[in-house]
Amino acid sequence: MPKAAARFPAERRALGDRIRRHREWAGLTQDDLVRAGLDRRTLQRIESGETDARLSWLLLIARTLGIPIGTLLDTDPPAASAGAASNRGE
Repeated sequence: MPKAAARFPAERRALGDRIRRHREWAGLTQDDLVRAGLDRRTLQRIESGETDARLSWLLLIARTLGIPIGTLLDTDPPAASAGAASNRGE
């Protein structure tokens, strides 16, 4: 059986990219997430796609960014998701 770190590399990188983008859009730094309680090296590894993100880490990140956890897991680009929701009247 493959190690967890060897599975789903593209998905891990995409998740890390989404986290970094949302963090930057929120005007936050990695230091802000560290102050919220996430280990610096863990955050760096998540954003670079080097490690699987635990649910508790994703919850902490989402709460700190002020977004639903599903936003981090959504594979649609954030602008496309927001546009689709507004087109439905949501």
